[in-house]
Amino acid sequence: MGHTVPLWIDDTGEAASAPRGGTESASDAVAAGAASAGLITLAAAGVVLLRLRRVEARNLAQWERDWERVEPGWSGRLRPGREAGDD
Repeated sequence: MGHTVPLWIDDTGEAASAPRGGTESASDAVAAGAASAGLITLAAAGVVLLRLRRVEARNLAQWERDWERVEPGWSGRLRPGREAGDD
């Protein structure tokens, strides 16, 4: 008797390979989703890191300004041009 032979054709009528199975498509979708989530997480972490660096730089600059004002009295050392009691 006759046997059935599967033949896949594309939109133009040419012979084509069989379509991918559902398991392959699902695993590709899961991999793409995981890669996208990873990239988004890395981008967000980068933004947070840059923001924290800016905040820390601003805090250190403020600390330097405050320390320059407080340090002479704290250490007992006068700044040039200042005399004792000129606070």
